[in-house]
Amino acid sequence: MNTVTLTKTDFIKFNVSSTFKALAKKKAATHGMTLSELGRMLFGAFVTEVSHVNTVTPTFLAMAEEAKREHNEGKGILIQSNDELEAFLKTI
Repeated sequence: MNTVTLTKTDFIKFNVSSTFKALAKKKAATHGMTLSELGRMLFGAFVTEVSHVNTVTPTFLAMAEEAKREHNEGKGILIQSNDELEAFLKTI
């Protein structure tokens, strides 16, 4: 049997700013989860197909493509506070 030992940080890598990561950690805590638990839950939802990319709305996918394009062009949004995150989420 092949086994691989992973550390907690190996499971999910977050390629986001430290500020956004802190906000995600705070939001996870409001639901009684750690950031790692939130990451595993989201990852598990896709792996087990409880959630599937097809359940993501076309609007959300278009926003993701636009965000990727803006990031590549250096025009991304920098979210620095919980208030800014809440304001941004209301625009979605």
